[in-house]
Amino acid sequence: MLSERAGDVLAAIEDFEICLSDATAEMLKRDESRRLAVERSFEIICAAVRLLPDGAKVQQPQIDWQAMADLDNRLHDLYYCNNTDDLLGTATRNLPALKAFAERVVRECHQ
Repeated sequence: MLSERAGDVLAAIEDFEICLSDATAEMLKRDESRRLAVERSFEIICAAVRLLPDGAKVQQPQIDWQAMADLDNRLHDLYYCNNTDDLLGTATRNLPALKAFAERVVRECHQ
C-alpha cells in the first residue's frame, strides 16, 4: 500500500515538474491551461498523500503535511481563487522532500 501511494506521488510530482519546467510564476499566472494542469497534478499528489499511513508521515517532519492538506482543500473549493504564489510556495517547500521520500519508499519496496 505504501509503495503504491509513493509511486502515485512520484508520478504526479514528475508531471508537476514537467508542467513547470520552462515556466515562470508570472507565466503560470497568465497561462490558465498550464495553471490548471499544475493544480491537477498537485491535487493528485495530495490525494495520494492523504492515503499515506500516519506513521510514515510522522517520520518525515521536514514535510509540512498540514500545509499540503490546507492547499488541497483550497484547490477543491470552487469559490477559491487559486493563488499561484501559494501553490508554488507550498510546492517549493514540500515537494523536494516528498519526492525524496517517495523515491526511497519505491526503491526499498523493489529491493
